[in-house]
Amino acid sequence: MATYHIPVLMYHRIAPPSERGHDLPDLVLDPKRFDAQLAALKVAGWRTITSGELATAMEAGVPVPRKTFVITVDDGHADGYRHAFPIQTRFGFVATFFVITSRLGRSGWLTWAELGEMQGAGMEIGNHTVSHVSETGSSRHQTDAQVIGAQAAISTHLGIMPISFAYPYGRMPANLVASVEGSGIKVAYTTAGAATETLSTAYLLPRLRVSATTGASGMLWLVRRSGGD
Repeated sequence: MATYHIPVLMYHRIAPPSERGHDLPDLVLDPKRFDAQLAALKVAGWRTITSGELATAMEAGVPVPRKTFVITVDDGHADGYRHAFPIQTRFGFVATFFVITSRLGRSGWLTWAELGEMQGAGMEIGNHTVSHVSETGSSRHQTDAQVIGAQAAISTHLGIMPISFAYPYGRMPANLVASVEGSGIKVAYTTAGAATETLSTAYLLPRLRVSATTGASGMLWLVRRSGGD
């Protein structure tokens, strides 16, 4: 069984301080800093794949080229389209956007039309449940509704069934994991910090959290430390 060491970067919001609102400061990265991070990676020879492409490689047991990383952006805030998407596109990078389907179309959140445009440009749209509730103590029926409901919404609006999932709050109760495994999803991410991926742990994969203070040199250190170089 192949073991991969692909840095999967975890972001939440890419927005200037004026748009941060009430979110925790460390969850909101200034677009200028995001641009500098990606520029440093591009110059250093790094390339991106989506989470779905990583899942396909894992399933087939085929190697992924050195200096490959995955960008993931959680929740589905509107700044993912307004700020993150154009910066990624300018560098020729792709990303996986994990969306909370019940929030889409509301003020401050992505729309289905924006997601369709992003998907058409090579971005992957992943499942982050219907409403991002804490699943601890939930029944299997409740976790099925959260996972399969989001699968159905994304499939209906975008025409593709998601194969990537991110656990809300990083919590992985048994019922939720079982719902994910039974939904057609291929890989699911926790908030554990590492870069080690195997088929045997495909539903409990780690990611590398990117701090709001991470600069260009810090980003290079982060991905090199993971073993993907």
